[in-house]
Amino acid sequence: MTRFVPGLGVGIILFTATAATAAAPAKEADDPLAVGSKWKGKLTQKGEIGGTEVPLDLDAVLTVTKRDGAKFEGELFEEGGEGSGIKLTYLVRGEITTAKDGKGYTVEFKSYDFKDAESQTFLNIPYTGKLSGKRLKGTWKHPKNDDGTTIEGDFTLELAK
Repeated sequence: MTRFVPGLGVGIILFTATAATAAAPAKEADDPLAVGSKWKGKLTQKGEIGGTEVPLDLDAVLTVTKRDGAKFEGELFEEGGEGSGIKLTYLVRGEITTAKDGKGYTVEFKSYDFKDAESQTFLNIPYTGKLSGKRLKGTWKHPKNDDGTTIEGDFTLELAK
């Protein structure tokens, strides 16, 4: 997942599902990523943006807004500490599938747009995580590029609602 730096916000998310795994239920009571669910926690970032070191810890909330079988859409709110200049909401799309080991789910998504951004944004950054019980944990990494951006990090979100 990407982070933001004062004036250079970064934030995108992607959680990918494996085609060979079974789709997760979309409308059952035990849906692990139900519409309306909120996942709160932290996102970290390390690396450089345009040659400037940008380590950050961000508060994050992923809200699932739509489900269609294994596919989902949501909003990912990110906010840095006071003085960070980072506060925005990404619109994300992804997929949830049963994990290859049969324990939990693989969740993959990425941002395709944003709203309410008070910092620079970066779209289409992949995030991959594992959902087990009420915890979604994973990593993200900015794709290779020519502008000197080499950021990556991890995230841990807990089901809050």
